[in-house]
Amino acid sequence: MIVSFSWSSPKTIAAWLTACLLLAALPATAQVLKFPEPEERSAEWELAFGGKIYDDWLAATYAGPRASLHPLMPAGVEIAPSVSWRCVTCHGYDYLGATLSRKGGPPVNMPGITGMGGIEPEAIAAYLRRPPHSYGPSLIANGALGLLARFVSKGQHELIDFLKFKNEQAVGKPIFQGVCISCHEADGRAFIEGEPGDKSSLGWLSRNRPAQVLHKIVNGQPGSDMVSLRFLGHYKTGALFAYLRTLPDPEPDPE
Repeated sequence: MIVSFSWSSPKTIAAWLTACLLLAALPATAQVLKFPEPEERSAEWELAFGGKIYDDWLAATYAGPRASLHPLMPAGVEIAPSVSWRCVTCHGYDYLGATLSRKGGPPVNMPGITGMGGIEPEAIAAYLRRPPHSYGPSLIANGALGLLARFVSKGQHELIDFLKFKNEQAVGKPIFQGVCISCHEADGRAFIEGEPGDKSSLGWLSRNRPAQVLHKIVNGQPGSDMVSLRFLGHYKTGALFAYLRTLPDPEPDPE
């Protein structure tokens, strides 16, 4: 069945204008906190999307940038406002906490979240709503916050569980060639949406920033088409990670 319509029809124009006005009248959270959601959500999807929100909820939920620093950001830390609101900025890709440099003062060690593993997601979500985190509904909608809380409760991993498969490169190679090569190319140097200081090489990143790479392998890159490979399980993910560590460093900068 083919349905056609004409923009010259007064009814069509009226319907379109009505829809636009209704959209404009919605609160900001109804517009910016949408994300692609399957009708029947698997546990893997929920944990992976929660991991994306943990990484960068502004990108994962299509929210706008933040204009001010997070209230918990220590004084003297020179950081972009939006970056200060990311969970990973303070709690790290290994979930053990991050060290933040300060201008005119010693570095600040921020706490990890491993102690929250196993706590009921509803309790975690309620905690994040309250001060000092203060992630209210105008920032993160209930559905997105629930996914974040589920990840914190049930989605964390330990780096060592994947590094123990360091000799399984032969198993990881076909996974890379079947899933990753179309974007990152055979040498792993292409299309890398990284973090500040990253170099354009999956090999370099895997050797120098393993926790970051592993988090993104398992959960995907927020706001991008990168596939989440959480469904592979520890062995195959560890084998892929081992293969990535064999890839070359980035091309040297031209002189």
